[in-house]
Amino acid sequence: MVLDKIVQVSEFKKRPAKFLEEVRSGTPITITQGKRADCILVSRDTWARLLARLEELEAEVETLELLIDPKVRGRLAAGLPERGVTLEEARKLLEASSRK
Repeated sequence: MVLDKIVQVSEFKKRPAKFLEEVRSGTPITITQGKRADCILVSRDTWARLLARLEELEAEVETLELLIDPKVRGRLAAGLPERGVTLEEARKLLEASSRK
């Protein structure tokens, strides 16, 4: 795990290019004002990876929430192919079974 570097906003203002280069090289930088941490700078690549991972985790949580419901599990088990199903396929199966 990479630890972030903590920098006062006044120090950041004096040498922004230096700190931006550190961020580009992979070091997150927390910018503080007084004792308050106002923001964390990360590279665009890191930000994109974080957003993509967040989307993956949200989809996994949605799947788990569906599978926790006994009614949903029963409906899925009734027509579940041996290979398993994607989240989108599970939604279609649920829609079809709820229309019956």
